[in-house]
Amino acid sequence: MDYIKVQQELDKIYQEELNIEKLKELFKAKDEDEKVDITKISAPHILKVDENYCNADIKVIFVGKETNKWWGKLDDFINTPNSLEVLKLRYEAEFIGGKVPKAKNLKEFETYKAEDWNNLFLKKYKELRDNYFPGLLWAELLKMDSGAKGSSRNAIGIKPIEDISISIFKKELEVLKPDFIIFTTSTGQGYDRIIKEIFNDYETDTSLYYKYNLWKFKSKIYGCTCFRTRHPNATRIKHAQGDEKYSVNEYYQMIVKDIHVNLNKSV
Repeated sequence: MDYIKVQQELDKIYQEELNIEKLKELFKAKDEDEKVDITKISAPHILKVDENYCNADIKVIFVGKETNKWWGKLDDFINTPNSLEVLKLRYEAEFIGGKVPKAKNLKEFETYKAEDWNNLFLKKYKELRDNYFPGLLWAELLKMDSGAKGSSRNAIGIKPIEDISISIFKKELEVLKPDFIIFTTSTGQGYDRIIKEIFNDYETDTSLYYKYNLWKFKSKIYGCTCFRTRHPNATRIKHAQGDEKYSVNEYYQMIVKDIHVNLNKSV
C-alpha cells in the first residue's frame, strides 16, 4: 500500500465532502430549532497517514468518539485558504511535533511537542501502537466536536455532523482497508447507532461479547473485524443490566489477545 497514493485518495474525499459550499448548505439552519453555530463546533478531524500504517502487516485503526477541542472552529476552516493542508499539518504535529498556524491568525503559530499526551485516550493509543500494533492509525468516528463548554463535547444528536461523519468514515474505510478496528466509544448517547449505520451488514460475534462493555462484530462489506469497548477515560460504572466483571484495561487486553489468536488461526 503506497502511503502517498493513499493520502491522495483521502485528500480527494476531504475535498469533496468538506467542500466549502457543501458545508455552508449542510449547516444552514432550516429553522431556529435546527440552528448549528459554526463558530462553536470544531474544525474537522482529517487523517494524515504515514508509511507505518501502510506498511503494517496488520492494519488496525483506533477510533475515538470525536475530538475534544481541535484546530479552531468550522468557520475558521471555511475561511482559511488551503485549510485541508493546515489540518493535515495539525494532525501530523500530534505525533512529530512542530509549528502549526493558529486558526484565528495564520501569521502566528502554535508549537507542539511530539506525543506530548496527558489524556488517557492517546496514552492507550500509544500503548497499543508501541506494544502490539505498529502503524496503529488514530481516527475519530464523528469528525467534529460540539464545542460545548466543559470536558464533554459530544456531537451525537447534531444531525449535520452525524451525516457528514458517516459519509466520510465509510469512504475512509474503502481507502484504508483495515483488518481490525477498535472503537473506544462506549455504548451511551448513540455512538452504537452511528456504528451500525456505517456497518449495516454487521454480524455480532458472540465469542467476545460483554453487554455494554465489549462488542465484537464483523463486516463483509469492509472485510474487517471490529471491537467496540469502553473509552479509556471510563471509570468502573456499573450497569444494572450489564456485565461489569472487568476493568477497562482488561477489556483492551481481551481485544489484543483476540486479534492475535485469530491471526494465528489464519496462518
